[in-house]
Amino acid sequence: MAVRVRYSIAGAVSSSPNEEKDLGNLKMEQATDSQADGGSQKNLIPANTADVDITPVQLTTVRMLVIKATPKNPNDAPAVLTLKKDSTGGEPWTLSALSGTREAYFAVTTDSVTALFVSNTGSVDMEVTVMAAGD
Repeated sequence: MAVRVRYSIAGAVSSSPNEEKDLGNLKMEQATDSQADGGSQKNLIPANTADVDITPVQLTTVRMLVIKATPKNPNDAPAVLTLKKDSTGGEPWTLSALSGTREAYFAVTTDSVTALFVSNTGSVDMEVTVMAAGD
């Protein structure tokens, strides 16, 4: 049975907080029914932990991946996380919130993610929500 994957992405960069000059923007929306399975899961990543397995259990190969990371305590500043694909020795990707925000995001469409690991070397517990679709 196929699952429906629908996503929207919008982003804009302006020349100042008053948005005086548009320096670029992107808006898109896509939908597909071609993925075999998918879903989302929330993971607690305690402070000072390494290589926590956050692989979506129902998927053999992740084709679309969206990750949101937030501090467990909304009053805490977010920690910087390290995400690795396929193995604990995989290439590290930094997952970091923009200055002045409390949420970090990572999104990718791919054909090669088979496992995901996250490390939190900070002093703040983080919640990581993983939404994935694939087969």
